[in-house]
Amino acid sequence: MFHRSLYLMFSVFLLWGCVDLNRKARIEKLSKLTGELTLMLESLENDNLDTTEFLDLLERTFAVGYHINDTIDVDFMYRLDSLNRVKNSFEERNAIFNYVRVAIPHRISEQRALAYDLENDYGKREQYDDYIHDETTNVDSIRVLFQRYEELNKELERGVDFMDHFLSLGLNHNDEQNLTIE
Repeated sequence: MFHRSLYLMFSVFLLWGCVDLNRKARIEKLSKLTGELTLMLESLENDNLDTTEFLDLLERTFAVGYHINDTIDVDFMYRLDSLNRVKNSFEERNAIFNYVRVAIPHRISEQRALAYDLENDYGKREQYDDYIHDETTNVDSIRVLFQRYEELNKELERGVDFMDHFLSLGLNHNDEQNLTIE
């Protein structure tokens, strides 16, 4: 009887040790991270900035700015500097766009694989929390880049308005209107 009780206790402890009590919370955490990345990816896919049209507008605006015969005043130089800032914002925005457009699907794939491993108890259970921490850190990094991407898109919207107005002035660079981008 004593051996039977001891065997039963040993079996219960052995089975209890094989149960991952944090599995559900870990899977939910991964699901939340994947959902956040999916929303970012959808936003990228809905990006409606026509880069060819934007570059053409930028080129035409610079052409107007640089085809001035003699000297140019300080105000006009500020306008050209604003164009340079628009160009730099565009380049940064495209670099971020190209990076996160590839990084997000990769992270989603990695998270789905990790969730599959968690559900099926594959791999080393003691490393699951480290893997989830790594995924959280990766998503945090992508989130920062994505937020900067959204800020740059807003700047570029103002830049397009600025360039349209700049082009409407033509070569009349002595116009009294303030054309700096805020």
